[in-house]
Amino acid sequence: MIPSARLLVLCAVATALVAAAGSVFPIGAWAIVAVDGLLVALALLDAAVVARVPVPRLTRQVPRRLAVARRCQVTIRADHGGDRTALRRTRVPLRVQVRDAYPATFTVTRDTLHGWLRPDSALEVDYHVVPPSRGRASFGDIEYRLSTALGFVERQGTAAAAADITVYPDTKHQAAKLAAMRMDSPRDVGLRNLRRPGGGGEFEKLRDYQPDDSYRDIDWKATARRHKPITRAKEIERSQDVILCVDAGRMMATRLGPHDKLDYAAEAAMLLAFVALRSDDRVGVVLFSDQVLAYLPPAKGRAHYRKILDVLSGVEPALTFVDYRAMARHVLARIRRRALCILITDLFDGVQAAPLYDAAKHLTQRHLCLCVTVRDPSLGRAESAPPAEAGDVYTRAVAVELLEERERLAQIIAAHGMRVMDTTPDTVAVQMINRYLEIKRTQRL
Repeated sequence: MIPSARLLVLCAVATALVAAAGSVFPIGAWAIVAVDGLLVALALLDAAVVARVPVPRLTRQVPRRLAVARRCQVTIRADHGGDRTALRRTRVPLRVQVRDAYPATFTVTRDTLHGWLRPDSALEVDYHVVPPSRGRASFGDIEYRLSTALGFVERQGTAAAAADITVYPDTKHQAAKLAAMRMDSPRDVGLRNLRRPGGGGEFEKLRDYQPDDSYRDIDWKATARRHKPITRAKEIERSQDVILCVDAGRMMATRLGPHDKLDYAAEAAMLLAFVALRSDDRVGVVLFSDQVLAYLPPAKGRAHYRKILDVLSGVEPALTFVDYRAMARHVLARIRRRALCILITDLFDGVQAAPLYDAAKHLTQRHLCLCVTVRDPSLGRAESAPPAEAGDVYTRAVAVELLEERERLAQIIAAHGMRVMDTTPDTVAVQMINRYLEIKRTQRL
């Protein structure tokens, strides 16, 4: 129990008024003691009532999915729980003040909420939060204060309500990107379920044997029934495996404005996964840094896409080196079928990129591999901007040297069989999807 600001102000005002009256009228000090004693008695009576009233149950209602930079409503609900009978007996309405422990990085509309909780109803108060970035976040416990209509004493406490949440990229923003690229459906990107005869895939029909047919495709039972060679014709299998290997090491922790490189990489991977799944391909995910952090085997469907969102939204960059060899061993051990492996990472120098050479050499023996690197756009601006002062000359020289180093590393990686695509954060998603569609159309897998 703590005295409220109302009680302290009343005591101060009453004491001042009685003292002022004592300067005019013959009032002794006993009057001040009597007035303050009356207020203290009322405060003790108020404290007894507040102590008798059962503590309401406080719960927090958060949307199932919070989106980056989108305003989301959080509701605090106060109800009587199992103590409704005791509360009805007291028939005391409570003034409830709550302060929620929201994540420190969130922007909120207000941090203190209040309302009246009646014996026969529940109270709901809400506020709005705006998450600034993707990833994991945590709400803490709810602090509350209870008081009666008199409001001389407040009962303070904490309600256990700690919870971990995941902030997802803005799906409306992603939909706008796809709409801008005219990729609302597989037909918009020129992908159709074509039925083409060929070796491999699912059975389509029986037909007469042709001289170029393989003996393994002959259906001997049908041949015996028809007394002539019959071949089992198969349609080309259109569904393919796409493996998204996302680097979560220290290079991806580099901040580019309000987000780091991993934010852009995760959003691009989500967009590509959406397009690939809509194109009837199977999508898998490998998150790695100095070890493999998470793995989702290739699969289809909406439920699998939600798993991809959960994995990519919750990853945070680790300030460690990147073990490309461990990633390659993991992929080769689990993905036996030829797949399109898209590695999203960044390169700095030859020492940091050296393990990738060995990984590329082994991965490309079985899979079609694409290495997507995310570079700082300020390098391009520094290279092209004319120097205005002496310091700009050195800045431009450093930018040119770094860009040449990136190009040299890309050439070495390409020599090991892995295609390389160097992009900026704003274009990484578009270029990845375009390259995927090009591979899909040309049937390089």
